[in-house]
Amino acid sequence: MPFISDRAPEEAKHILVDIIRAMNSENTPFKGIMYGQFMDTPHGVKVIEINARFADPEGINVLTLLKSDFVETLHQIYDGNLQGDKIFERKASVLKYIVPIGYGSDPKPGEIELDKAIFDSGVDVLYASVSGDMLRLKQSTSRSLAIIAKGNSIPEASELVDSSLAHVKGSYYVRRDIGRSDFIQSKIRKAKALLGEDKFTGIQL
Repeated sequence: MPFISDRAPEEAKHILVDIIRAMNSENTPFKGIMYGQFMDTPHGVKVIEINARFADPEGINVLTLLKSDFVETLHQIYDGNLQGDKIFERKASVLKYIVPIGYGSDPKPGEIELDKAIFDSGVDVLYASVSGDMLRLKQSTSRSLAIIAKGNSIPEASELVDSSLAHVKGSYYVRRDIGRSDFIQSKIRKAKALLGEDKFTGIQL
């Protein structure tokens, strides 16, 4: 992500390692996939929360790029015998969730209809809290569909997702700004203002 400082990933990794070591010291060892939400601040990286839910965007984005055998990796984790570096595609991924209108405050579930063409539009469609069949869906008050794409850049992947939304009809809300160039640039400007122009370098894809 080009809007975080180059030191942030390593600091975040140290926090996760410390959590795992603390759990081991309390005889509650962790085995699985863990990810965190962090804030990059002038005083270092701060943790907001830790999760191990595959259906969150943080998990889906990364696992979409995993080329190593996922089932084999899980078995190795369970056996305590994780071997070798896991291989990830050198691509960008962008995920946008289709949610009910008013999601987060006063959701109003509706109905969604998918055109079959969406499955040939260069994206993956992951079903969340919906009922119905593959094409005609009824929403609940939670997330409905995850649309995810890979690209050579974040904006390219974002554009693929946005283009696929032409095949989604009905009453729903989606964050179209996520992954777009102007959105990324605004986050870079905020990061430079927060961390200092001379200290911020950013990570390029």
